[in-house]
Amino acid sequence: MNNLTDWQTTAACRSEDPEVFFPSPTATPQIRHAKAICAACPVRLQCLYLALGNGLDHGIFGGFTEHERNSLLRRTAAVTANKSLAAQATSSCVAGRRRRPPRCP
Repeated sequence: MNNLTDWQTTAACRSEDPEVFFPSPTATPQIRHAKAICAACPVRLQCLYLALGNGLDHGIFGGFTEHERNSLLRRTAAVTANKSLAAQATSSCVAGRRRRPPRCP
C-alpha cells in the first residue's frame, strides 16, 4: 500500500535519498543541494505546508530549513496579530468609540 498523498507522487525529491534532506545544520553544501532540488519542485508549497502544519522540526521541507521555517512562523504570527489589532481599531472607529487609533502596547 502506498501511503503517499497525491502531491507527493510528483515531488522532485521522490527519487532522492531521504538523507539528502536531513543534513547537519552546519553542512552548507548539503543544505544548498537539498534546496536546489526543492527549488525545481512543482509541489514545493504543499511540502512546506506539510512541515508547518505538522510541526516537523528537522530537515528541509519546501526549500526551508528548520530555522527558516521557525522564522517564517514567527513573522506570520506577528502579521496575524497586527491584522487583528487593526481590525479591532477599525471596528472601534467605525462604531464611533474612538477618534484616534489605539497606541501600540
